[in-house]
Amino acid sequence: MWFIFDNLRALMIAGAVLIILLTAMTRQRELGVEQLSVYAAKSHSLDLAEWLEDDISTLGSNFDSTTIRFLLPTLQGGNTTQFIFHRDTVGAAPDFDKVRIETRYRLIDTKMAVLKDTTIQMHQIIRDLRIQQGAGWSAWVEDGRSSPRMSYFMISLLDGLGQLVTTESETVFLKMDFTIIPPFPQGRQYLNQLSWGTTIRLRPY
Repeated sequence: MWFIFDNLRALMIAGAVLIILLTAMTRQRELGVEQLSVYAAKSHSLDLAEWLEDDISTLGSNFDSTTIRFLLPTLQGGNTTQFIFHRDTVGAAPDFDKVRIETRYRLIDTKMAVLKDTTIQMHQIIRDLRIQQGAGWSAWVEDGRSSPRMSYFMISLLDGLGQLVTTESETVFLKMDFTIIPPFPQGRQYLNQLSWGTTIRLRPY
């Protein structure tokens, strides 16, 4: 009889240890996927931030103070859905004529993401370019796309004191904020969205 009880006790202990090990292995796997997911979102955020900063740093290049550098951002549904800005190339010999380049950001809808009990529409920025040809413009040509997992994108116009303004002539800084949803969300993942903000001073005339 004692032999039977000892075997049952050993089986129960072995079963408990096995459950603990399986739980630990499952959680370790979830942590690994979560780390990979967050790393991917951070990488996409850094790439997009660098892209935005490079573009805005050339906005208004070779313009004089009478030239409009950008059109006011289009807002819809709490996001900036379109932003168009300009720059001129340095004139090339022999005539040293400048070429005006127009850049356009378009925010388009992609897939839906489910975060816990909330469904969120995701977006993607499409970057288009065209050049001025005489009195007209060439056709738009796509020149890049952001991550398709953006849940928020906003461009704000700021004056020299960091206050919001509503006109191009008052703008000293452009503030860009966006949020990216990691690609492999886990049930217990605490970083469900990564937000990034950057503020860039426009180049002087």
